[in-house]
Amino acid sequence: MYNYFTNINFLHAVIAFLVAQVVGSALAVGSVELFPALAQYPDATFEVLRGGPNLLVILWFLYDMHKKQVDIGEDFRNILRQITLGDMAAITIFNILAGLFSIYGIIYAAVSFMPSDALSQMSGSNGLAGSTTLVGLLIGGFVAVILAPPAEEFIFRGLLFIRLQKYLPLWGSMVLSSVLFAAIHFSISAVTTFLFALTLCVVVYKTKNIALAIVLHAINNGFVSLFQVASELFSKPGNDEMSLAQISTQFYSIGLPCLLGALALAVYLIRKRGFLQLDKPFLTVQA
Repeated sequence: MYNYFTNINFLHAVIAFLVAQVVGSALAVGSVELFPALAQYPDATFEVLRGGPNLLVILWFLYDMHKKQVDIGEDFRNILRQITLGDMAAITIFNILAGLFSIYGIIYAAVSFMPSDALSQMSGSNGLAGSTTLVGLLIGGFVAVILAPPAEEFIFRGLLFIRLQKYLPLWGSMVLSSVLFAAIHFSISAVTTFLFALTLCVVVYKTKNIALAIVLHAINNGFVSLFQVASELFSKPGNDEMSLAQISTQFYSIGLPCLLGALALAVYLIRKRGFLQLDKPFLTVQA
């Protein structure tokens, strides 16, 4: 697939992406109309609207690859020839730990330093998707694990990162495509979203394999979705408010250990596994 994105007609792909956003959203709205029961789950409706465009983006790229006789399965078959399971696990755990530290750190900083009235406004707002429900989380998990990884990898690591290398230095194309990736996610942990995207750029460049990025992306999103579902299932009703002392305890008992674990894995990947030696493939034997 790497060569496919190197030679793709950029304008055609951008037009297809924009059409997918419009048509996909329209189809998603239509599906919500067909199933009025979804109206009682605003977050589920939001996830359906998010998934529609992703589905059409995937279908367009698969159609175009099929038309150009691209062997999509070859990338998936080559994954374990290009990287060890240990390195895949290390990359995945690094991103999860970095993300957890970022979330706990941001919450701790917000509670510690923001004015109380601003915090009250934030806690009283449920955002675009409204209150969280199990139905919404399950639909969101499907979108995050099945639809988002291929759609976003085709766009950000394929269309943008690979094509931008024709106009920018390698690190410039990595940084710009990763900034755009972080920007569209509207995440409170934008820094770790950017870092995750940067990690996937390195993976794609070293292996020339978009499928590996899709798999790593899906595994990462799967862990996040499982964490969200577990939190919803096991959280106690009426126990949303936490004191500064409790938040501080969680930051020091969970957030900081996550940071230390992420740093240890980063050192391991860079020094022992040559992660940032971009001109060399991944080591295929575990150290």
